[in-house]
Amino acid sequence: DRHIVAILKGKRHGYFVDLAANEPVQISNTRALERDYDWAGLCIEPNEVYWSGLLRRKCVLVAAVISGKADELVQFASTKGGLGGIVATNMDNAHETSNLKEFSTTTIDAIFTKYHVPKIIDYMSLDIEGAESVVFPLLPFETYKIYIFTIERPKDDVRSVLRAQNYVEVGVLGDYGDTMFLHTAPANLKEVLRIGQLEGTMQPRQINRDTTEKDSSDADLRPIRVNNIAMGVRCPYTLLDKCGRALPAWDTPYQEIISMSKNQ
Repeated sequence: DRHIVAILKGKRHGYFVDLAANEPVQISNTRALERDYDWAGLCIEPNEVYWSGLLRRKCVLVAAVISGKADELVQFASTKGGLGGIVATNMDNAHETSNLKEFSTTTIDAIFTKYHVPKIIDYMSLDIEGAESVVFPLLPFETYKIYIFTIERPKDDVRSVLRAQNYVEVGVLGDYGDTMFLHTAPANLKEVLRIGQLEGTMQPRQINRDTTEKDSSDADLRPIRVNNIAMGVRCPYTLLDKCGRALPAWDTPYQEIISMSKNQ
């Protein structure tokens, strides 16, 4: 959320969609936005463990399991806390067999319609343990404009849609593969991207401390090697024309990322 504040220059009264909202306070991607900047939004979370906390927030709690089809019965691993999710092939909980609950699904389009989501969504957080590939391609991009995404470990099909919808990567935050993407609509795209990468303290070594603009410079906008994977800023705004459209996998090897920005 601190990156969102930086990119949007402290925008007040914005709108977010948090799917799945999960723990409502300590690890929330959206709580500070509604608390400090008076944002509104949806907190979509099927796990009842988090409902009491989410009900104390301003966001509208939507207790639903989102999938590619409506009214489909699915098994859901709800006792794994923040790692819970749909039990199905190619999802993070594919092999879970104990303490499952059965839910009936709905679609993201139906939720947007039912809750009168505005046509412009400033920020959407998508972290649904492997179901991103099911939900993301069905987002109604023709109706809703979504400015910024963070998506956990986006797979090839998700990144393909992002490329088709004209998004560029801001960077990879932390070591869970949470990747931030920015739409290319602003006329001053490079300036906005710079803010997200620099003033938003994208570099992993800076995330746990307060920073000011003078703490960083454009020289800091480089990949950080973590277990031979490139994290942080992987395509600096200065190289946007070279590598900005590539949207490589979150776990692309460090050397490959370096070569991409040099050779394209």
